[in-house]
Amino acid sequence: FDSEAHTGIGFAYGKIGQTKEALHHYNEALKINPEDPKAHYRLGYEFINAGELNKAKTYFEGATNLDPYFALAFKELAYVSAELKDPKNAIKYYKQSLKLNRNDQNTHRELLKLYKQAGNMEQVIGQYEEIIRIEPKNVFARHTLASLYKEKGRERDAVRHYSIAIKFDPNDQKAHKALAYLHTQSGKLESAIKYFKEVIRINQKNPEAYRGLAKIYELQGNRAKAINIYEKIIKIHPDALKTHEKLAVAYEKNHRKIDALRLYERIIALDPSNSSLHQKLGRLYEKSGKINKALNHYKVLSRLKPKDINNHRKLGVLYAAKEETQKSLRHYNIVTRLDPNDATAHHILANYYGEKGESLKAAPHYRELVRLDPHFALAYNELRQETGKFSLIENPIGRYNNALKILPNDPDLHFKIALYFFIVDDFNQTLKHFNKSIRLQPKNGKTHYFTGLIHHLMGNGVGAVNHMKRAEESFVKQKQVKSIADVRKHLRVYRDQYGILGIQGDGSSIASTNYQQRKYN
Repeated sequence: FDSEAHTGIGFAYGKIGQTKEALHHYNEALKINPEDPKAHYRLGYEFINAGELNKAKTYFEGATNLDPYFALAFKELAYVSAELKDPKNAIKYYKQSLKLNRNDQNTHRELLKLYKQAGNMEQVIGQYEEIIRIEPKNVFARHTLASLYKEKGRERDAVRHYSIAIKFDPNDQKAHKALAYLHTQSGKLESAIKYFKEVIRINQKNPEAYRGLAKIYELQGNRAKAINIYEKIIKIHPDALKTHEKLAVAYEKNHRKIDALRLYERIIALDPSNSSLHQKLGRLYEKSGKINKALNHYKVLSRLKPKDINNHRKLGVLYAAKEETQKSLRHYNIVTRLDPNDATAHHILANYYGEKGESLKAAPHYRELVRLDPHFALAYNELRQETGKFSLIENPIGRYNNALKILPNDPDLHFKIALYFFIVDDFNQTLKHFNKSIRLQPKNGKTHYFTGLIHHLMGNGVGAVNHMKRAEESFVKQKQVKSIADVRKHLRVYRDQYGILGIQGDGSSIASTNYQQRKYN
């Protein structure tokens, strides 16, 4: 046999899987004609089948050296290089193969795989462009290319390719949908509407297309059309919870609160653990004045999210509005456990327990307020400074109570026992004895001053201002400049904290006789 005959016989054996015989005949061919590129190529191919990639590479290199225009040899050499983890040379050989045969789609695909592995997406895009140049109706390649352009932020190129895909197939639902979203993002809402309607024409039960269309109508401010679309989706897909929620939101925005509430309740029945929806229903019922229904949803929310501080605050406020004080306090106590720095909750708890005379319960909240509220700390520390002037005696409250039995109308005794009660954080008894001291000595500016401080610590802005006003009048008459300055410093705080009218910019209150206090909650 001559070289060509051996090559042909080797090829025949290779086709039926007899690699050993094929290799024998290819080697015989090379003995006769060692410069036969086809024999080199065939040997390389058989060595691939035998799993001997390094030998295969040697023969493919031989084929390309003997015939630099042998495209298939370069292609197989690239394949072997890639398998041998040599992507740089693999890319080089695939590119050489494509120079010789530009329209080989398989080579473009193999090359784009290597570019993708290297993260070179621009080159990946280039290979897809080549594939659709060769085969314009290749839907997969065109969609992939459009998607890559979209990821790269090249929306115009993405639109161009999706539009071409539709020209080849007017019922290409995926292309219509992609164009609808691209036009929505670019603000071309009328075009987006057109493509969403095409998706619906192709598939009348596509909820995503209906939702996209409704969203555009909402962007255009056409809530009636948006509502109409959402209602259509629900008829087609009665279990589509997201659509139910979107429709409820649309009802809410369109001031159809009853419809919104009805729909939200239907959703929550299907999805009882939807915490965000319980929160929304609680808010809506609260706005509508339906406190009991609002509470029901906030209570469920507290079970679903037991550490939601804002929800416990809300429950505290609503129970207070219903005068269910103990329940309100329980939630405010939870707030302080979850967030020890919540000054508002500490104020509410301290004021309540203080007014009830439960000094042991009020005390820890007063101490926290000294840490958290600089204005509270200012008043508290001034009272502490005054108590620091007292000598240390055993059982001072008992002794002063005994003294008051003998001298019940001594204002100084009432003043001092008031401060001893302050030391043990019993603000209720402190206020009681300050008031008795004032009744006995109504023009004593100092007593009014400290009584004002206690009222402030107990959250009573009106009482704080009234007593500071009386203290101010007394200090002005006595021309006690420092004391006047101290009073006005506190009055400025009360004006800002309690929203009390009639206090001048410098803190002066003498010109005003009427005060109003903003509700604390």
